[in-house]
Amino acid sequence: MQDQNTIFCLALLQRVHHVREDELVKLLTDSLYLDFFQAKQAIARLLDRGLLTLSERKDESELDSSGKRVLRYNLKPEGAAVADLLFPELPENMQAYLERLGSSFKRERMSASKAEISEIDGQKVKLKLSASEGRELLFQLELQLPTRELAEKIKADWARDPAALYQSIILSLCDPN
Repeated sequence: MQDQNTIFCLALLQRVHHVREDELVKLLTDSLYLDFFQAKQAIARLLDRGLLTLSERKDESELDSSGKRVLRYNLKPEGAAVADLLFPELPENMQAYLERLGSSFKRERMSASKAEISEIDGQKVKLKLSASEGRELLFQLELQLPTRELAEKIKADWARDPAALYQSIILSLCDPN
């Protein structure tokens, strides 16, 4: 297990919890210490050695492209013990990166979402949904709806889980059927 990439992945997983595969790969590759293939290999090694679990959470609201709950990675207690033992073997720059990450990481979600309702005329209602990450606008949708009640329901759903609703909309638009 003396592979630096695998130790780095293990140490990163000690700092982030309930992470999707795409999130984990992005965190590993964004570090610039691993490329995509090295990240995937490190994850596979940890799974093969029984130091990492990939499971579905009962309270998961996020769905994958097939409509199933997303699977998330978590470090097993054995993995945490190995990470503690091998962390000092990582180069100082990797250790520093992981320390910074540990103090600031929050799973990437749409950091700001908005839903605004306005009256168009006496009979129609306009609902504007948007989501952004920092200053970057990720998503904007404007709907004309027949009732305020429907607009309020969609607004509440958007406020509860904008990422899941966004994913559902994109999948619906991409579905050829």
